[in-house]
Amino acid sequence: MSETTKTMVDKDRDMLSRLTVRLERQIARQKGIIKDSMEDLTARFNVNFEWKAEVIYKANIMLDFFVDLWNHLQEEECTIDKMRFYLRHAAEHASDDIIHRDPYSSSSNGAVNLAHRWTYETYKAIYHQAINLLDILTPDNNE
Repeated sequence: MSETTKTMVDKDRDMLSRLTVRLERQIARQKGIIKDSMEDLTARFNVNFEWKAEVIYKANIMLDFFVDLWNHLQEEECTIDKMRFYLRHAAEHASDDIIHRDPYSSSSNGAVNLAHRWTYETYKAIYHQAINLLDILTPDNNE
């Protein structure tokens, strides 16, 4: 293996390692938010329901997103190009949902309408997270 190829492989490995660390932190953060909010909700349900239900719902969607990414990273055939593709796809999917989805649902069930709105809002956060994570996998040409 040439020195240039070896350096590129080392950079790719470093970028994937940084992505893994970031995802593990985000997973721990979302789990912590869910745990703390559930404890608050359990302690004083009527007082905390109005605020904690939204936090728990959105954190669970974000947790699913980060766990899915982390699982892709753990696959043996995972490469930096595959992760870049997956993150670009996640950003595109989220942006499509933001642009083309009505932020308000018209269900007769108020809870469904809330969940729909919260999901819509969470896709905005997923879009930004996917772009930020993709930035980790973008080599700096100045190095």
